[in-house]
Amino acid sequence: MKLDILRGDFDKLGLARLSAERIRSTNYHLTDYMEEALIRHPAFAQIFGIRKEEIEALRRNEPAFRKVMGMPFMTVVPTIGDVADWKSLVSGRTTTLAVDKIRHQTPVLDSVDKILLYHNNRAYVWLMVELLHASILAAPLLGISLELAQYLRELPQHHLDLAVSRIQFPIFRWRIAEPVFFIEHGADRTSYDLLGHYFMQFSQARAEKAEAKQDWTRLRLERLQSDVYSRMLTAMGCRASSVASLLSINPAKARKIYLEHHGASSPCGQMPSSVAWHFESSTARVQSTLFLWLYRICVSEGANVPEALIAAYSVTERTFDVDLRLTADRASYLARTMAEESELSLAGCRSCGTDYLIANCAPRIELSRSYSCPACSGTLSSAPWRRRNRGGESS
Repeated sequence: MKLDILRGDFDKLGLARLSAERIRSTNYHLTDYMEEALIRHPAFAQIFGIRKEEIEALRRNEPAFRKVMGMPFMTVVPTIGDVADWKSLVSGRTTTLAVDKIRHQTPVLDSVDKILLYHNNRAYVWLMVELLHASILAAPLLGISLELAQYLRELPQHHLDLAVSRIQFPIFRWRIAEPVFFIEHGADRTSYDLLGHYFMQFSQARAEKAEAKQDWTRLRLERLQSDVYSRMLTAMGCRASSVASLLSINPAKARKIYLEHHGASSPCGQMPSSVAWHFESSTARVQSTLFLWLYRICVSEGANVPEALIAAYSVTERTFDVDLRLTADRASYLARTMAEESELSLAGCRSCGTDYLIANCAPRIELSRSYSCPACSGTLSSAPWRRRNRGGESS
């Protein structure tokens, strides 16, 4: 998804408030439908990946339920995740084994059930299309692979509409396929950090390609691009010195932009220059990992460094809300360190397989083959506990 800032594509960098509201509304809407469908047909549980009793348990803890539904990520993902499966549905020809399996699992539906199914499938697909054209980070928000995101983004809308009209099974299911999640939810331990972990874990979007050093040292920007980026970076909290260094603009101009936006002078003092902070607590590690995951996806989608920073931090900020500890300056330093140094790396958790940020140099060296993430090691606490311990130092 190559952006063209000169044509106004900067709107696709930050997650717009309208898009976030559409995600929240659709999360509620589809969860309501799944609960009603499960009442009529309990056999839907094997397709939805969630039982009626589990949805009822989610609703009983209303504050935590609102937190889950209000995340910037969809709480459902497609029941079919491969491009080949979608192609078979769009073409209307021979279906794949995955599609045949879901069709076999779908109970016999009457006319009312079919109408409800069609309208909810259609609402879900429309939101997918909307996000795919509105955000460079649509793939992780939807929990789909980059390949599927690219295919659906290029597909004409009327082709998808025709495919949905022919589908006689749910094309969405509950995203967090982890039984422990419902226990944690009932115990009021679904902190923003824990939810961030689950949305990373249950997403098909992966970005294996590492950023190149020249992406940071050889930025070639048009004047309009530089102006847009500087104002967006300033708005997300970057100090004037960070903006001036990244975009190679006059420091005085960067300070002026900061003063105009925030009504106060840019803070002085030393900029973040240590990787140790990212491992001081489970909160720091989770937030840094989620940001870096989103940043790398942006890069793999064709974004340059400023675009990737803006888009990734926008979603990170919405994800952790009042519990956010990762500042924009720290996020920028983290991304640059990963591009230019070997002090940090990503490694899959030995239990859940989720890629996490690990230390790769003295005095702290973590072995990738034996690393266990904060969620699997049980060090992620609930939000009230973290606040009592000054922002996540309890781990």
